[in-house]
Amino acid sequence: MDDNKLDLFLKEKINQIQVPKEINNSFEVTINEKILRRKSNHLKYVASIVVFLGVILSVLFFNIKYNQNKDINYNINNNMQVDNLYGIIDVIKDEEQDALCYIYDIDETDIKAIFNSLDYDVVIAKVENISYTNYDTKYYTQGGQEYVKEDYVPVRTIADVKILKSIRGDFKQNESLVVKADGGILEYNEYMKYWNNYNMKPLDIDRIEKEYNDYIKAGKEKVYISDFGKNDIKLEEGKTYMMFIRKMAGNEYFTNLSKNLLREYDENTDMILNNTTKEYESLNTVLY
Repeated sequence: MDDNKLDLFLKEKINQIQVPKEINNSFEVTINEKILRRKSNHLKYVASIVVFLGVILSVLFFNIKYNQNKDINYNINNNMQVDNLYGIIDVIKDEEQDALCYIYDIDETDIKAIFNSLDYDVVIAKVENISYTNYDTKYYTQGGQEYVKEDYVPVRTIADVKILKSIRGDFKQNESLVVKADGGILEYNEYMKYWNNYNMKPLDIDRIEKEYNDYIKAGKEKVYISDFGKNDIKLEEGKTYMMFIRKMAGNEYFTNLSKNLLREYDENTDMILNNTTKEYESLNTVLY
């Protein structure tokens, strides 16, 4: 006998029994509550099954979408984090090509001596944007007129920075500058335009070409060249640094990425990072 027939049978039997009205009402209330409770339980069971099936279908759906998209969800930031689609070849440039290295062992000379003898301005600046280029803007004057010439270079870092504090130099707070530096990260073919344009070969060109071919054979979609000095600090967007900068022609500034001169700055403590010891030091103690 199913539940509905059982309920009707009980009601008929109760009606046949002569009992006081109060008790009869009580029985009817009890039976009605039982029926409602059973229906409520049935609804709960159905709702639970629907929710469970919904969860299962959602998991299957997102798993399918993830598998479809996982090969294109890559994150190549300014530090060029390598994933399964990308490869990076490191090129260590000859640091003696840096003009400052003719004067100093730039990574080892006491920073106070450099600060006191260089005509560079020194600022605390926040990096707002970074890009890389294989062009260098060169300025020259002829007949009293300033001209601009674009030359191929291996790679340059171009940083848009905002001045937070001027340690030496006539800079206003929140002033925006474009700062350039030797070195950076560039797509392989763009990087190689320099060597092709001047028909030049780096000393390790065979290694570079072999690594490039190995990456392509391995299915990498793009290969990048990372060209920094051995002890260079790579600028990162959103970080604040103490920078040695020098005015160039036009409205550009040059900075050096040496670990000795480019230091991360902590706005809360007014201290700068020692890139060798990895400890923060007082700005005044380091420079004066």
